[in-house]
Amino acid sequence: MGLKPVGRRARRACARLEARCDKRFVKLARQANARKRPMEPELSAADVKRLARGLVGAALARAQEKYGAEIYAAVCMSNHVHLAVRTTRRNLSAFMGYFKARVADAVHQITGRRGPLWARRFDAQPILNEEALMERVAYTLDNPGKANLVSDSRHWPGLNVAYGLDEADTFEFEYFDRTAWHRAKRPEDRERFWRTTTLRLSPIPCAWDASREQLGAALRSALDDAAQARRRGGMAPLGLERVVQTGFESRPKVPSFRHRPYAFGTALERQAFRSSMSEVSRLHAEASVRFREGDRTAMFPSGTYPPPLPLAA
Repeated sequence: MGLKPVGRRARRACARLEARCDKRFVKLARQANARKRPMEPELSAADVKRLARGLVGAALARAQEKYGAEIYAAVCMSNHVHLAVRTTRRNLSAFMGYFKARVADAVHQITGRRGPLWARRFDAQPILNEEALMERVAYTLDNPGKANLVSDSRHWPGLNVAYGLDEADTFEFEYFDRTAWHRAKRPEDRERFWRTTTLRLSPIPCAWDASREQLGAALRSALDDAAQARRRGGMAPLGLERVVQTGFESRPKVPSFRHRPYAFGTALERQAFRSSMSEVSRLHAEASVRFREGDRTAMFPSGTYPPPLPLAA
């Protein structure tokens, strides 16, 4: 949240809907304060609005800063997130765990909820070449349109960013530093505990050495083509008004269940990747047998972990 869509018409619609959302923020603040546990801050409607604006963006920027990830594209839908991301130290799982934890913290603080927020572990499919990466970035950006929520994905009011798509490639988001607030003995004045963090988008690696302007033009062209194809299909989008009216915990009436690709790339690259993963699985299974039989020197493939051992009686 906190980013303005490209189209003037969509920006006007967002301005109208923002006033309506302000009323919801008042209700959320009352609800969160009624449910809050001891030693948690009491929120005003303005606090809830600030948290909501930077909810996903701040979590993503903090995870990027902590784990050194390269983020090529990101979109926050109503109930899930799509990312095109590369971690440099084989720490994708830690990166996603930290990101999801920060989102859950903010949502629980805003709503007064408790317990798990995410339904399951994240899915990650490797992208095996630069052409496939460009296609995945375009797919990520076009998710609001493909879901038939808006006619053009650039009208989506939530987080929907990629390198070269907008005027800037860095975005600032606010979050409340509860750790610092607790260390300061939870003072009434909390303004000095608001922090600003910066999300930095990385350029898509291209064999043809594209400039920022060329990358942006290619992405905009892909989004235009997708929007025109939907208009030719005659399907009317849900629209921003009905998106905002939809309940927080609503579910699709007809959910789509499709097989997730194992990886993205050419047929030969996918086949080679599956073969390499099969070999890793075989080596891990053999090492696991030796490890469980007492051989603590068993060597596991890079990126894998030893199996758990039974607890001593």
